[in-house]
Amino acid sequence: MTMAVHLQFEGIRCFAEPQDAVIRPLTLLVGENSSGKTTFLALYRVAYAIANGLQTVPVFNETPFSLGAYDQIASHHPTRNGHGGSFSITICVGIGQRRYSVGTEYVSRGGQPSPRTWRLTVGELAIQATNLDDPQQGSILLEGPRGKNRVAYAGALDFGNVT
Repeated sequence: MTMAVHLQFEGIRCFAEPQDAVIRPLTLLVGENSSGKTTFLALYRVAYAIANGLQTVPVFNETPFSLGAYDQIASHHPTRNGHGGSFSITICVGIGQRRYSVGTEYVSRGGQPSPRTWRLTVGELAIQATNLDDPQQGSILLEGPRGKNRVAYAGALDFGNVT
């Protein structure tokens, strides 16, 4: 039995609200023109690259998908979670205590998507790295059943090298 793979995203183009798509061995995308099929395929490729540490730079503009600069990718519609200045992509595998996920939240820096938060979750344990508005400062958050611990850092954190 294979575990379900979920692609979760929000704040991207026509997908302003949180989405949770289950990826199966055979997944069909059907829809009218401009309904988000190509965006979904591009997001799957980005999530795959995030989960496998394949790229140090997000793959938003590689053939055959060119999503554009931040302003062309972000939906700019506030969601019910209050996000309007960022978008996120997460890939999850498993259920309950056997659930693993890795995701990134992006903001605009220099007109391009830039990671603000990178989060890895395994069951009840999580590690999250966050760059503040100043990319030279941020924090690392460790979470578990016994609580949370946040440690500040100074200096650039390259999310592409977090593996």
